[in-house]
Amino acid sequence: MKKTGKTVIDLFCGCGGLSYGFIEAGYEVVLGIDYWKDAIETFKYNHKNSIE
Repeated sequence: MKKTGKTVIDLFCGCGGLSYGFIEAGYEVVLGIDYWKDAIETFKYNHKNSIE
């Protein structure tokens, strides 16, 4: 996929569905934030390139 140079920060990211949509549209998700630990664990599972 061609990178556009556009970046996204996903606040209250949950499992990362919105992030996935942005990735499919050519954006780079640079950060996913959520307060709920289970959501973060699911986000990391769904987005293997995310870092802790």
